[in-house]
Amino acid sequence: SDDEIILFVQRGDDRVKQELHKKYYEQLFFIAKYLTRDMRTSTKIIDDAFTKMWEQHAKFTELNLLEAHLAFIPIRIPLRK
Repeated sequence: SDDEIILFVQRGDDRVKQELHKKYYEQLFFIAKYLTRDMRTSTKIIDDAFTKMWEQHAKFTELNLLEAHLAFIPIRIPLRK
């Protein structure tokens, strides 16, 4: 359930981190690639997105907040440059 996933995220469980990566990587990569038009840059953006999310894992209380956080990073990072 979503509550269990968030509990494992808050605890910093690496297995959940890997599952989230598998679940969201392709979708986030597509967004980043669309915005940057560059594969290498897109890969770096998505890797950074997951790193930033995991650095803040304890703050997520709902799965939809975590999903929104991940989805927003590929949009925000290219706009900063």
